[in-house]
Amino acid sequence: MHTPAPTDPPLRALRQRLERWELQHLRDHAAELADRLERVTQERDNLLNERDAAWRTAEHWHEQAMQLVEDLHAIGAQCGLTPDGQLIVHTPAQEQEQEQEQEHPAP
Repeated sequence: MHTPAPTDPPLRALRQRLERWELQHLRDHAAELADRLERVTQERDNLLNERDAAWRTAEHWHEQAMQLVEDLHAIGAQCGLTPDGQLIVHTPAQEQEQEQEQEHPAP
């Protein structure tokens, strides 16, 4: 059996063609990876922007809730939260009504 020598022109041409295919494959793969990286980076940026917007919204609602509690305290109301986050307000007028009901029960 005859093994072609590495300097055999058809073998050399075949090796060069394979090297070109290999190089093109690597270039294509690198381009695909670059595209995926760009998409993932854009998605990450979008998610970070959404997170930041959510935090700003949450901070706004927190500030509004704290202002409401301060305003209610200013008129003498008592405020509390239930375990599920519901705001409970007890005003002085409600307290007076309860006292009157206790003093004068309905017949």
